[in-house]
Amino acid sequence: MITIAHRGASAYFKENTLPAFKAAFDLGALFMETDLQRSKDGVLVLYHDYSLPNGQNIKDLNYSALRKLHVPTLQELFKTAKNPNIKINIEIKNDGNLYPNIEKQLFSFLKDEPSAHLDRLLISSFDFDTLRQVRRLNPSVKIGLLTRDFNLAQALQINAYSVNMSVKRINSSIVKTCRKHHLKTFIYTVNDYRTALKLQKMGVDGIFSDFPQLLNPNFLNIGLSV
Repeated sequence: MITIAHRGASAYFKENTLPAFKAAFDLGALFMETDLQRSKDGVLVLYHDYSLPNGQNIKDLNYSALRKLHVPTLQELFKTAKNPNIKINIEIKNDGNLYPNIEKQLFSFLKDEPSAHLDRLLISSFDFDTLRQVRRLNPSVKIGLLTRDFNLAQALQINAYSVNMSVKRINSSIVKTCRKHHLKTFIYTVNDYRTALKLQKMGVDGIFSDFPQLLNPNFLNIGLSV
């Protein structure tokens, strides 16, 4: 079972920031997850919530304003993830098609980014229409069906690579069904070592964790210089 750094090493640094990404890589993470949105002036940025703590929407702000708040760009992430063996899960935040054609823009970016090889990527979203558009645009990229309610038909329809679900909703029956249909199971957000071991015993393929080193039995003794 693998550990996917959840928005970077977000147990140590503010999530979805360059320090969090760098810390995850320094801790040996070879798989990391982040959230993709778009600024008002069309820059692909990495932020989880649709709005800032002050209520301003990401989509309504130019990148110059977001940069002052240390919101990184997708391009900056790839510059940080220099190791070609590092895999990246990009979650497209696009409920209700909030960002029209963001899928096309993402693939345009990937085409022009030298280090953004498709075999490094897993693209996920809670918005199923977004995932269908991703599959239409590219027949081979790995897709993670991010879902609150397991739906095998949806996973098969988009030829998903994985089913990404909450630790509160996963069960052994879902894991067995996914395995039968050659679907990986990636579970979020797991920050407890004992819970991780239970999921491993269940047959889960990977966990999203704020602690990239969680599966190391001695992870509490692993220091991080800050």
